[in-house]
Amino acid sequence: MQYKKYPPFKGDVQIFVAATDPKEIGYINSIIESYEGIGLVRTRDETQGVIEFWVAPDFLDLFHQVLHSLSTELPITLVSTESENYGQTRTNP
Repeated sequence: MQYKKYPPFKGDVQIFVAATDPKEIGYINSIIESYEGIGLVRTRDETQGVIEFWVAPDFLDLFHQVLHSLSTELPITLVSTESENYGQTRTNP
């Protein structure tokens, strides 16, 4: 069985976990989506407002600029950072 690959590109990705007001998740997602190619937003816990940003290395500077801008208008805090490489298709043994 093959799993769907995330993100929809190959290579390195930086995953930023952030906490925000759950009511702001949709707005944050729409802002990130408006910057085509910057990355993906995934919700880890919608009741607690925990989200992930999956950002390609080429867009890290732009991502940080956008996140800083967002932080001036709504509560958002980075909780952790992870690095992944998605060059291989994962399969279930």
